[in-house]
Amino acid sequence: LFDGAHLDDSTAGRFDAERRILAALEHPGIARIIDGGKREDGTPYVVMELVQGQPITHYCNHHALDLPARLELFQKVCVALEVAHRHGVVHRDIKAGNVMVSDDGEPKLIDFGIAKVLASGGISVDLPETRQGSALMTPEYASPEQLRGAPVDVTSDVYSLGVLLYELLTGTRPHKIARLSPAEMENTVCNTIPADPSEMVMRRMTSPPSGLGEAGGLRRRLRGDIDRIVMTAMRVDPTDRYASALGLAQ
Repeated sequence: LFDGAHLDDSTAGRFDAERRILAALEHPGIARIIDGGKREDGTPYVVMELVQGQPITHYCNHHALDLPARLELFQKVCVALEVAHRHGVVHRDIKAGNVMVSDDGEPKLIDFGIAKVLASGGISVDLPETRQGSALMTPEYASPEQLRGAPVDVTSDVYSLGVLLYELLTGTRPHKIARLSPAEMENTVCNTIPADPSEMVMRRMTSPPSGLGEAGGLRRRLRGDIDRIVMTAMRVDPTDRYASALGLAQ
């Protein structure tokens, strides 16, 4: 149960929009809305499914998932996100903390609070305008177009999925931008090409994530197809990426 008693008008509007978006997205890989509305005093509330689990990165490392198991789990995330996309909903904040894995090993997408509803979608939700400078994103997972403040579509989520997969396979994210200024973040993501996953596992000072074996062996397994898949998902130009989350999964 989440109580929105202390939300300002804009945030309360997004809170209500998220409730209506999630209510329309029926899929086992998306956290379910059980109830929601307003109290007698006007305070909005939402009752969501309780996901007993961990962020996907923690889950994979805690259970020492090997490469095939990580890829299979990631594919399930893509399929769930595809359902949202087909309803005209772009999540806009795909990251490890918003992909929870339940105790039985099933991933669930959470937190559609900054989602964008595309005009062609099947959900009728009026989202409050995003204020300039409000930075409604997680920069290390954000697509180049998000960092530029440009319009986004489903390929923006595909980019973020690529970052998440990169992290699952290497133990780190492709760009280190957390402490940079917004302009520096944009310049780094838009104008530098990160190392392929197979190269990143060799550059790191620490061992690969638990379950993936030693760096040399992992490098050989990532080199080629998996490198190309991850890096295609993270192309700077949206038209060069996979056109859908399902395309990435396949």
